[in-house]
Amino acid sequence: MKDARLESSAHSVVPLGSPDVIISLDIGTTYSGYAFALTKDLAEDHANIFINKEWISGNSKLITLRAPSSILLTPEKRFHSFGYEAEWKYGQLAAEENQTGWFYFRRFKMSFSNLIDRNKTACLQ
Repeated sequence: MKDARLESSAHSVVPLGSPDVIISLDIGTTYSGYAFALTKDLAEDHANIFINKEWISGNSKLITLRAPSSILLTPEKRFHSFGYEAEWKYGQLAAEENQTGWFYFRRFKMSFSNLIDRNKTACLQ
């Protein structure tokens, strides 16, 4: 019986049924980032990983590799934005006194990490 794996020209072994994309999320206490790779590309070159090269903070002079760990949800509890965009939009809403009903979360990592070990669900306020 043949082994259920594919062998690439770089002598890497990729199991059949493996994911098409591998994603890594770095949710930090203050800043977050991401990286991803296509499985077929990794078989050819293990360094073929895509990372976010820059987040623009709204100030063209501030470009970073990571974005603030901030999320903004609409009043319908749907995702609106993340990072600098979430901070900027919520700041605009607050300046116009229109933030009522919106859900803005900053530095939320520790709220989740304390619950993950206990296998509980989290409710951010």
